[in-house]
Amino acid sequence: MKKRKCILLGSLALLVGVVAYMALAFFGNPVSCLLAKRGAENYLAECYADIDYSIERVNYHPKTKGYNVFVLSPSSEDSYFSIYLDLLGHVRYDDSDHITSGWNTWIRLEQEYQALTDAVFASSSFGYTSDLCFGSIATLDEYKEERWYHPGEPYGIHLKDLQLDEEYDIREIASRVGVLTLYVQGETLTFDRAAEILLDVKEMFDQANVPFYAIDFVMQQGKLSNGEEIQVDGFRYDDITREGLAERIQIAHEQLSAWYVDEDK
Repeated sequence: MKKRKCILLGSLALLVGVVAYMALAFFGNPVSCLLAKRGAENYLAECYADIDYSIERVNYHPKTKGYNVFVLSPSSEDSYFSIYLDLLGHVRYDDSDHITSGWNTWIRLEQEYQALTDAVFASSSFGYTSDLCFGSIATLDEYKEERWYHPGEPYGIHLKDLQLDEEYDIREIASRVGVLTLYVQGETLTFDRAAEILLDVKEMFDQANVPFYAIDFVMQQGKLSNGEEIQVDGFRYDDITREGLAERIQIAHEQLSAWYVDEDK
């Protein structure tokens, strides 16, 4: 009986040890978390003493075996970044360049625009089956010219042109560089049907007063593509007019298909 009790206690202790080890591996430990927070506080005092940054949260990352400390400024909606530290609280690097590069400001505009487009896609009048539909503010910074396959001139905003905390008219920006992405499933694959859908989508967004400059559109017969689809990228809002629309979609689809073939060579 005594031997069984010892075996049971030993097994329990082993189980607790394994659970504790896994918890530390995935969530860190209180000591290293405290060191990371103090390291971040010292880093802010040394490098950003003139800015009212405060620590929002401390997160442990199992893959890097370190911490990232998220900081923000209560007086600037676009001023936030993360400080990355090791288990001893030594700073590895920070990503404050997201502030100076215009990235954070673009994220704010992106979120504002997606809120507008999501409302249209989620409305009861949107009668299409889709598992991918959203709006985005196009940027030129993420593309190299040789990768650009949309017909016509490249479009988008340069992040460096965005001003920190500037109040922008999101609808005006969207009319110049707003892009819809829409995948529609369960449709008969004809260019005439694609034209009907694009005309309908354009009317819905016009009625909701949510502008867009272009649309990336994919029409599939089922949720599993298996290669059967009609696809156009960067199809301009101004080109979505009834006369000759099916033919324009077909040309854009064939251009994109040819581009993919060239890329695969």
